[in-house]
Amino acid sequence: MIKCFCMYVTKDEIKKYLGVNFTSGLDSFVDTVIASCQKYIEKYCGDSRFGNRVFEAPTPDTSVVRKFDGSGDKRLYVGDLFDAVTITVDDVEMTVDDDLFLYPLNSTDEAFQYLEMSQPATRLNSNSRVVSMNPYIFEVAQANVEIDGHWYFTETPPADIVLAMMKLVGGVLKENLTDGDVREKKAETLGDYDVTYQDVEKIAHSLKVDDLIIPYKRKSSYGNSGVIRVC
Repeated sequence: MIKCFCMYVTKDEIKKYLGVNFTSGLDSFVDTVIASCQKYIEKYCGDSRFGNRVFEAPTPDTSVVRKFDGSGDKRLYVGDLFDAVTITVDDVEMTVDDDLFLYPLNSTDEAFQYLEMSQPATRLNSNSRVVSMNPYIFEVAQANVEIDGHWYFTETPPADIVLAMMKLVGGVLKENLTDGDVREKKAETLGDYDVTYQDVEKIAHSLKVDDLIIPYKRKSSYGNSGVIRVC
């Protein structure tokens, strides 16, 4: 899986949201809280098959190769494919919008979720590269579909995800820090502070953060497709 090096919100944005000014001694703890809240949101919106759902292009934004099992169907779910460099099926490089299509069609600012083989009615081009194989389905086989692409949901996090981050980070900080902490806490005393995934989950439920992010939860109907490995 790709690693996202960016954060959906900054400390300065959190300060403005809460109307407070942290001392420099709290910087590392606030960074930890932001990272923990982002992990919660990405995990909540992801699934066990394709992993966490990433809401912003990583830095650097480099392509990654992923391999999939053929589904035995015309459709192959791939998770979040923001942009495809190459798609190879059974060692044959496919041409997008000729040999196969990326869905949802006409997606410009959100990721594609699945591939679909071009069907007979659309195969009017005699130059189609799939004439040597079963032309209408992804044959059942291990790791016979290889995609070199960019994997995330959007280039920049949606407004609802940013708001969810603000609410969640703010809630965790309020749970852990008093007014005195915000003004006076020094770095050497931060050993008393920690945040666990369970802490974040509890606060997310109490603040109804899940209601904001549930529309971004990846759907679970993926048929027989699945990531084999990332090269």
